[in-house]
Amino acid sequence: MKPFIRVKRIGGGEYLYEVTPYYDPVEKKIRQRSRYLGKNVGGVPVRVRSCGVMRVYSCGEFLPLLEIAGRGLREELCRWAGDTRRGDVLLVLLFNRLTRQLPHRLVGRWYRGTVLRLLFGELPLQEEHLRSMEEAHRELLLSSAGALEREVERRASAAGCSGAEALLELERLKLLELEGGGFRLTEPSEGQWRLLSAMLQTAEPERAAYRLLATSR
Repeated sequence: MKPFIRVKRIGGGEYLYEVTPYYDPVEKKIRQRSRYLGKNVGGVPVRVRSCGVMRVYSCGEFLPLLEIAGRGLREELCRWAGDTRRGDVLLVLLFNRLTRQLPHRLVGRWYRGTVLRLLFGELPLQEEHLRSMEEAHRELLLSSAGALEREVERRASAAGCSGAEALLELERLKLLELEGGGFRLTEPSEGQWRLLSAMLQTAEPERAAYRLLATSR
């Protein structure tokens, strides 16, 4: 029987436990073993005493997108848009299309909880501005989205899954902002490391991820 995650509310906080069902041959019934994982910080279990975490950012699903976009797509969008900030707004619209498909009115709130906010800074993501940008660059966005999606699918197929499945699995990989400064990625499972290796096309996915987060700023 597969383990699952249980959320417990204690003293106003949420804490995560891994629960593993097992069969008790003496009682002849299903019982459960619980293992404490940590405090629930944005869906990520964090051992509060081991490190102070200021904030949790969505990160993993954007790593392959940033790597692919860094091969000329981001530069092309900025050139067509006229400047870097406007080009990055187009890139945010593309990333939203491939990961969340949120309406324009929710894109700004979503963006602030992602690693993109750390990389691109404050962007004009008001609903009306996003709508006007999309209308002005519709053909460019459609062709760029198609190219980006095809490359994601190609890399994911090497890992034996679809592009959507790969990005969904990588959503579990978060970036933690630590007290006193600094950031670190949550520890991926072995399977997530293999998937990230395929999606970033490298045998050293951890080093590639941190380098990518540093150079995308």
